[in-house]
Amino acid sequence: QTTFWRVLNKQVIDPRFLYFYMCSRDFRRQLDSIKGETDMADYASLTAQRRFSVPIINIRLQRSIAAVLTA
Repeated sequence: QTTFWRVLNKQVIDPRFLYFYMCSRDFRRQLDSIKGETDMADYASLTAQRRFSVPIINIRLQRSIAAVLTA
């Protein structure tokens, strides 16, 4: 199964910031916590993914963080 996450409003969340957040330990913990909810190995249902928490900080700070991590 493949899920594509996309940013619908780039004034609220920077796509690069979202990418780096999804590489973080915090996101990985959320993912790991739901993988066992089904009989399928390492599967995260769309319903479970909707419960994930993504920090929304000031857009300028998101862009600054993303720029540093991209460098």
